[in-house]
Amino acid sequence: MSIKVKDIIEQLESIAPKTYAMEWDRVGLQIGSKSKEVQRIMVTLEVNEGVVREAVEKDVDLIISHHPLIFKPLENIDFEEPKGAMIQKIIQQDIQIYVTHTNMDVAPEGLNQYIAEKIGLREIELLASSDLKPYYKFTVYVPKTHREKIIDAIHSGGGGHIGSYSHCTFGTSGIGTFKPGTGSNPFLGKKDALEMVEEYKVETIVERKDIPRLIKEVQLAHPYEEVAYDLYPLEIPLKNVGLGRFGKLSNTLGLEEFIRHLKKILQLKEVRFVGDLQRDITNVAILNGSGGDFVEQARRVGADCYITGDLKYHEAQDASVGEMAILDIGHYESEIIFREFIKNKLQDRFEDLEIHLAENLNNPFKTL
Repeated sequence: MSIKVKDIIEQLESIAPKTYAMEWDRVGLQIGSKSKEVQRIMVTLEVNEGVVREAVEKDVDLIISHHPLIFKPLENIDFEEPKGAMIQKIIQQDIQIYVTHTNMDVAPEGLNQYIAEKIGLREIELLASSDLKPYYKFTVYVPKTHREKIIDAIHSGGGGHIGSYSHCTFGTSGIGTFKPGTGSNPFLGKKDALEMVEEYKVETIVERKDIPRLIKEVQLAHPYEEVAYDLYPLEIPLKNVGLGRFGKLSNTLGLEEFIRHLKKILQLKEVRFVGDLQRDITNVAILNGSGGDFVEQARRVGADCYITGDLKYHEAQDASVGEMAILDIGHYESEIIFREFIKNKLQDRFEDLEIHLAENLNNPFKTL
C-alpha cells in the first residue's frame, strides 16, 4: 500500500496537533501536496541549501523540519536571491516541506518529554503550562439541508479542531424566522412574507487567527444571502500540554558527574554551567531551545539543576545568586535530537519508509 504525505502528517499530528503550536508559530505543510506519494523522507532541524541539495541527491520526497522554512509572510520569491532560489529548487524537484515546531515541543509525548526520558528522568511533569491560545466559539445557523456542507466548510476554514480530532461541532435544531424585504433574493421564502424554517445551530471552536478564513469558507458554503453567526471568546486549557519538563534522577549525582552523563547521552562537546561542581543533583528541569525566561520557574518547582540553551549573560548572573545549577548546552545542541525522535516515531508506524537524517546542518556557533 502506498504511503502519502497526508499519512505522515496524520501520524505526526496524532502526537502534536497543529493547535498545540504557539500563536506566533508557523507549522504544517509549507510547500507541496498532501496527496504526494512518499518513499523517502529526510528529517532536519531546519531547511537550508545544504539540506535541500542532500535531499535532491537522495531523491527525497518529503522533508520534515523542526524550524519553519517560511516564518514571516513572503513579499516575493526572487529566484536570484538565495531563499528564492532554494524554494524554486524545492518546487522543481517536487519536494514537500512539513514543519512541526512548538507544537512538537509542548506535546505530552513530544520532544521535551523524549529528552527528559532519554537523560533518565522519572516522575516527569510539565515545567510550565502552555500559554492559553485565543480560542473563540463560533455559532452559525443553517437550514437542515446544508448542515454537513457547513461542517466541512468549518473544517476547511481551520475550525473544529480539538487535540487530535477534527470536524468537532455540536448541533441543535430549532425554527428560524425571517421576512425577505425589497431588494432581497431569498434562498427560501417569498418577499414580504414571514418564513419559518427548520434550521440547525452548529457550534464549534476556532483559533482567533483562523476566524477570517473560517467565516469566508462558511459564507461560501452557506445558501443564505445573509449568514447569521456569533463569536464568543473562550479560554481553553490544554491538558498535559506545556513547556519543558521536570523530574527526578534515579540516583543522585554530583553536578560534574551529571554534566559528564549529559555529554555522553546527548553527544555534547561542551557545556556552559553556573553552579558548584560538587553540588548534588536529584531534581532536574529541562527546556529545549531558548529557555532563559524560565529560570525562575525551574527554581520554583524545586530543581537542583536547569538545562536549556541560549542563556544570556545577565540571566546566568542572576541565577548564580541561588543554589540551583544551570546548564547551557546550546540551542542547536538541545534540539538536534529532533531528527532521532521523529525517525523513531515514524519508523515504528511505517516500517517500509526510507528515513534519512539530514547531515548538512548549520550550527552558527563554531568553537576552536
